[in-house]
Amino acid sequence: MITTSARSAPSRVVVASLLTALVVMVATVLPAIGAVKDGADAGRWLPGAVGSQEDTGRGFWLGAYEAPGNTETNYPAWCIHMWRANPQPRHTATIATLSSAESWAPSDLRMTVPQTAWVLNQYQSSTEANTRAALSYLMHANYEQPDPETGHPDAQASVTALVQEVKRQMPEVHSLAAKFVSAARASAVSGYEAGAVEGEGKRTGNIHGIGVLSEAGWLAGTPITVTLNGPAKFVDTNSSTWSGKSKSEPINLAWEATGNGEVTWTLKTKNTRRTLSKYSVDGTMQDLLSYGNRPASDPEEVSTPGASFRVIYDFQPIVKSNVPDKTVSLGDVLEDVLTVEADPNYGSGEWFKVEDSDDFIPVKFEGTAYLVGDLPVDKPTDVPAEAKVIGTTSFVADGPGEYRAKLDTPASESGFVTWVWKMVKNNQVEEFIEFIHDDFSDQYGVAEETTSVWHEAEIDSALSIRETKSGTYLVDDLFVSGMPDDHPNFAGNDRFSADVKQMSQRLYFFAHGQNISDDNLEAATLIGEVSVPAANGFYPSVGSTKFKMLLDDAGNQVPGTYVFVTNFAGDDRVKAMATSVTDSKEQYVVAPNPLQVSTKAVPQITVGEKAHDTAIVTGSVPAGATLGFELYKATGTQKTCTPENRVFVSEPKTLPSAGTFDSDETVLSEAGTYYWVETVYDKDGATLHRGECGLPSETTIVKDNDGDGAGRGGGLAKTGTTAATVGGIALLAGAGGGTALYVRRKRS
Repeated sequence: MITTSARSAPSRVVVASLLTALVVMVATVLPAIGAVKDGADAGRWLPGAVGSQEDTGRGFWLGAYEAPGNTETNYPAWCIHMWRANPQPRHTATIATLSSAESWAPSDLRMTVPQTAWVLNQYQSSTEANTRAALSYLMHANYEQPDPETGHPDAQASVTALVQEVKRQMPEVHSLAAKFVSAARASAVSGYEAGAVEGEGKRTGNIHGIGVLSEAGWLAGTPITVTLNGPAKFVDTNSSTWSGKSKSEPINLAWEATGNGEVTWTLKTKNTRRTLSKYSVDGTMQDLLSYGNRPASDPEEVSTPGASFRVIYDFQPIVKSNVPDKTVSLGDVLEDVLTVEADPNYGSGEWFKVEDSDDFIPVKFEGTAYLVGDLPVDKPTDVPAEAKVIGTTSFVADGPGEYRAKLDTPASESGFVTWVWKMVKNNQVEEFIEFIHDDFSDQYGVAEETTSVWHEAEIDSALSIRETKSGTYLVDDLFVSGMPDDHPNFAGNDRFSADVKQMSQRLYFFAHGQNISDDNLEAATLIGEVSVPAANGFYPSVGSTKFKMLLDDAGNQVPGTYVFVTNFAGDDRVKAMATSVTDSKEQYVVAPNPLQVSTKAVPQITVGEKAHDTAIVTGSVPAGATLGFELYKATGTQKTCTPENRVFVSEPKTLPSAGTFDSDETVLSEAGTYYWVETVYDKDGATLHRGECGLPSETTIVKDNDGDGAGRGGGLAKTGTTAATVGGIALLAGAGGGTALYVRRKRS
C-alpha cells in the first residue's frame, strides 16, 4: 500500500507552526510506514520513516517472514520490497536462485551474495530482536527491488532513506549490521586458489599458493583435497592425493615426478551455501530472500582445476619472446621477456641436469634487435639481408623459466623494432654441447617480439583574430611534423591498432585572475573544438563558428585569456600529445575593465510607502561576487551610517556580470532622512566596493502624510506582514492547518 503523506507536501503552509496540538490526532489516522510484519515476533519497528505497510501506526518492520509455500520452517525469509505488501504462506511462489545482485548499500553494509548466505547461516536462527532487525536491514540495503508500479523506481533512493532513518533512530541496529558484514568479509568464501606450479619441465617442484580466500584474505579451517593426475606424487603423502584444511596463508605442496608426460591437479573443498533463494508472488507483492531451498546448482563440494605441467628428462633448449611493452618512447631502453624451456615435442621433453647435481645445464641465448621501419612485418620470415641491426644482447639460462634482456643503449629512432633470438649449439660450454640436440632460432617479425617506438608529433602554431560584424573570432595556423609520412593510413593488424585519423583543436578561456597552466586546464572554459587531420602538413586558419570571443551583458569583451590547445589521443605509431596553454603564440588576452558602481535610490516617499535602492554595475565583475544594500536613518546633522542607526538590510544579490540591480523593498513608517549604502563583496567575502554614506543619489526623504518630513525621530522601518494579515492567517489556520502541520513535521 502506498503512503499518501508525500503527496501533501504542497499543503505545507506558513501557519503550520501555529498548530502543534494537532500532531498526535493526525498521526493516529494516517497509515504508518513500512512493510507488514508476519510470522515470528523477533525484530523491531522503525517508526514512520520510509516504505508502506498495512499495519498502521507502528512504522517499518525490520524482521523475518514466513516465505509463501515454504516447508523449510528452519529458514526464515526476508523482505526486499519496501513499498509492497507481503505475501502470505498460503500463496504460491516462484522460487529462483540468486547468485549475484547489485547492492545499494553504503560501503560498511555492502555484501556479495556468498557473504549474505554466510551471514544468514550464522545468525538467522537467532530470535533476538536487534539481530533479526539487523538481518532484515541488510537484506533491504543490499537487495532492495525498484518499484515503478508503486511510484518508487529508484531502489537507491529507497535504501538511502532507510539507512538514514536506521542510523538516526536505531544506531545500535546499524552498528550490529556493520559487524555482521565485517565478519562475513573475513569469513565467507570469496574464491578458491588451486595454486601455481613451480618446476615446469623438472623432476621435482611444488604447487604453491593453494587455499581458500575471503574478502579479507586467506581463510583457514575449510577442508580441502588436492589430487594430482599424471606421472607425479606429493612428497608428504607419497601418493597423488593430499588432504587437510586451508590455512591463513597459502599452502605449498612439494611433488616429484613418477614418469614422463603431462600432470594436472584439482582442488576440492566443501563449503556452506553461496547463493540465496528468491521467492516471488505474481509480481505485485514483495519478493523475499531465504537461505532455504538450496538448489542443486549450489553444491556442497566445489572443484577447482589447476594448470597442467610436464615432467621431463632430456631436452632441446628453445626460447619464446614476448616484449613487455607493445609501445615505447624515444629514449626508452628496449627490453624483451624470454620464456626458456625444453622443447616438449623432442625426446622426453626434460631440461637435462648436470650429472650427480641438481644444477641445470646452462644454455646461452643470443638476441638481435632490428629496425623494421614505419610498418610492422606482415608475416614472420627469415631475417632479410638488408635488415638494419640496432643492437645485440645475450643471456645465459641456468634452466627453464622467465628471463629479461635489454639493449645497452636507449632507442634513438622511431619505428617498429623486432627481436630475433637464437641458440647456437657450438657456442655453448664445450662439456655440455653433447647434451644439446641442435641449433634453435625464431623468425624475423614475430608479432609478440615486435615493439613500436613512437613517433613524436611536433606542432608549431600561431593564433590570430578575425573581426566581423557580429563579433570577434579566433583562428589558428598549424604546422604539423614528426609523424610517419603515411600517417594516418595504417589500418592496423592483430597486434597493433589502426592509426587515429584526427587531432582536436580546442579553444579554452581562462577568466581574468585564473592560473593559466596545464595543471589548471580543468578550470578553464572550453569555447569550442574542431578536428584536424592527424598528418604532417600546414593547416591554415583553423577555425569554427564556436571560436567566438565572449561578451558580457553590456556587450563588452569578457576579461581573460584565450588559448588554443592541439590534442592528439595517440595510437600505436604516434605518441599522444597536447600543446601547452603557456605557449604565448597561442594566447589572446582581453584586459579587464575596472569595477565601478553608481547608485540611485528612490528620492522621496510618504510614510507607509516602499523604498528601494538601485545599483548600476559596470566593468569587470569577478566570479562569485555579491551585492548588498543597507539603509540608515539620519539621527542628526552628521551623515553617519553605523550599526546603531541601521534600519534595514537587503538580501545579498548575486552579480553574474555587469548590469543594473535593485535592492529589496522596505516600508518606511517614520518620516525623516534615510541613507542607502551599497557594498560589493568577492567570493570570499572581502569588500571590493562600498558606497559613501549620505550621497544625494543615495538619500531617500520620507515625509508625513501632510508633507512634513523634517525633525522626526529615529524609529525602525517596518517590513513584512501587517498585524491584520497575521490575524487573517491565524483564522485560516484554525480551520484546516492541522494536516499541514503534521505533513511538515513528517517531512522535516
